This record gives sequence, C-alpha cells and structure tokens, in this order.
Amino acid sequence: MRIATTVAALTLALLTVEILLRVMGVAHPVFDQADPVLGNSLTPFAEGRQSREGESFVRINSFGFRDCERSFRKPSGVIRIAVLGDSFTEARQVDLKDTFCSVLEKELRAQALPGGNNVEVLNFGISGHGTSQQLLSLRQRVWPFQPDIVLLAFYTGNDVSDNSRALKGASSIPYHYYEGSELRLDRSFARTDSFQFRSGSLMNLARLAIGRSRLLQLINHARLMKKLDHLREQGQGSGSAGPSEPGIRREVYVPPVDSAWADAWRVTEGLLAEMNTDVRSKQIPFFVVSLSSGIQVHPDREQRSRFLRERVIEDLFYPDRRVETAGAREGFPVLLLAPDFQKYAEASGVFLHGFEPHLGFGHWNENGHRLAGERIARWLVCRIRGSRTMGGETAVWPSPCPHLALFGPRTISNSW
Repeated sequence: MRIATTVAALTLALLTVEILLRVMGVAHPVFDQADPVLGNSLTPFAEGRQSREGESFVRINSFGFRDCERSFRKPSGVIRIAVLGDSFTEARQVDLKDTFCSVLEKELRAQALPGGNNVEVLNFGISGHGTSQQLLSLRQRVWPFQPDIVLLAFYTGNDVSDNSRALKGASSIPYHYYEGSELRLDRSFARTDSFQFRSGSLMNLARLAIGRSRLLQLINHARLMKKLDHLREQGQGSGSAGPSEPGIRREVYVPPVDSAWADAWRVTEGLLAEMNTDVRSKQIPFFVVSLSSGIQVHPDREQRSRFLRERVIEDLFYPDRRVETAGAREGFPVLLLAPDFQKYAEASGVFLHGFEPHLGFGHWNENGHRLAGERIARWLVCRIRGSRTMGGETAVWPSPCPHLALFGPRTISNSW
C-alpha cells in the first residue's frame, strides 16, 4: 500500500510539472534523427522553440528541412536556388524569416531576374554536416526539386575537419576518402553498433517520448546546455585572446601541420570539385559562399590581433582564400564574406556572431544573417546578369563580375 501511494504521488507530481510546463510554453524538442544515408538528418514536422543559442521557433517541413513547405514540381516562371550547408544554413538560432536564406529570397524577389518572375531559395542546411554529407544531400535530396542554381554555404570553421574521420572523431556518419587518385565513399557507419543503437527501436521510442513530454525535453535540454557550456569553456582557451569558437581548432587557420590536416584539405577540395562537376552536368551553375567565424569578424581589432599572436597565426582568412583558390582551379565562383564582414563589424561596432551573454562567437545572429543575405543577393545578381535563360540548356553564364564593395549602395541595378 505504501509503495502504491508513493507511486501515485510521484505520478501526480510529474503530471503536474508536465501541465505547468505546457501552460508556461516551455518546449525543447529534438529535431535530429538517425539517417542511413547521411548519418543524421532532421525529423519531418518536428517543431518548437529552442533557446540553446539565441531563441527562436523552429519547424521542420515535410521533406525534413528547416524551410517553409515546398513541392518537388517547380512552379512555372520560378527560379529555384538550392542552398546546401551546415548549422549556419539551417540556422536554428534565429526565426525562419531572419535566416540568410529567407533574406536572400526576399532580396532576389525584388529584382527582375531573367527567365522568371519569382525566386525560391530552398534551405537544405543540416546542423553538423560536412561537405561529404552535403554532396550526398545534393544527390539524394536536392535534384528532385529541379533547382536552377546550387549554392554551397561553406563554413571554414569546421567543414574541413568535419570531412576527416581522424579529425572529427565521429564514427556514425559517412566519409569520403582517397584511394590513389579516386575519391571514394565510406558508408561503414551504417553497420556500426553506435549507429544501430541510434537508429534502433529503443532510441526511436526515446525520441518519441521526448517529443511528447515537456519534462523530458527540459531534462534533455539541461544536459545539452551543460555540454555546450563545456565546449564554450574549451573554446575560450587562454581567455585573453577574446572569443573563440567551440569546436574550431587553430590548425584551420594555418597550412596543414600534419598528414591528417593535409588529407582533410585534399578530401575537401576533391569534394568541392566533384560537387561542381555534378551540378554543371545538369547545365546549371554552382556557386560557393565562404562564411565567417566569430573571431574573423570580431569588431575589436586588438582582440583579433591577440588571437593571432597567441596562436601564432599569420592570416585569419587562410581557409577562405584556400577555398577561393580551389574555385579558381576548378572553375566555380567563390564569394568570401569574412573580409568584408570584418570591415563592417569594425566600422560599425556590431557583433555578427553570438547572442547575449556570449556575443562574438558561435553562430550568426540576426545581424549576421541579414548582412549575409543582402551580400549574397548582390553577388548573385551580378553573376547572373546577361544570362539568356535560367536553368535551360542554352543558359550562358558571364565571366566574373567586379568585386562589389560591402559599403557600396545597397540597391542593385536592374539593368541586365
């Protein structure tokens, strides 16, 4: 009888807490799921507020992407731009309307683009994905949507290391590797015990339970926040050098220091070349935008200088310039955001990364997304000026247009 009374009291207490959390609107849903092709993907229809970094409402559409609902069939007269990327592109930290993909779509719709009277920017970004998974997403998920342009949002902070099993250290995702001069895919992760556990019925039940219980969501959220705080402490390093990035290593800012980094760069550049070949085979253009890390665009020049001195780094833009060099070699255009973002942040004193109380590092805030969307729109409009058709076999893409200064006029010429 005493045990039954205790169980009943505990059940009542848990139900009371659950009801209170729902009344208060507290929700921390799980958006990720195991994926046999990509290792991890987003759960269709998952939705709720998140506050792990920034605060926003997140909803995953029926296709498993953080975007509004789309259709496979492209409406007549519409130009579709497919954007591939990682957490900077998925952008859970801000509301959907504030993501750079949404800003880009709005900016481009204001232009009379040739061959269409409307623009759709489809967001295929998934947190944690490197270029290997983005190439697989392109082949498995993007083509059915009939894009006219493919744009890769490349985050130099960790995309290179994410393409290396040795550097990333995760066993439950796919990797590409070189066998001689051939780039091959290793999908052995799908057979590992850890992936079998993540994709098994027990974990599916756990995700279902967390999805339905606000109390379990709160407990899971507290666990993840503790892990994030630990990463922040590690990322701060010596502290005196100002904000650093959790999960970003010094080695990304310098030429390869060992065979692991040399191999990671070789694989990354091979993946970019293969993605370019895949896209161009569809008679459409492939563009790459190199994003920014917090320290690259910190408003305080002295903070950046100390970071360089203490970590013996000569050029904060080394990874961005290396991607640009790969583009010049392989024939795809690359836009570097970080150099212009640095000038903007220093001149305005505005933080483009981070949220209170952690301004200066982490993901883009609304300022960073707005600036990125506007800058990419201006660059794309310049790149496609003069094309005869969009997405057709007779499309002609012009030679690189002159650099568009970030501090120039915000309006874009309508003369094509």
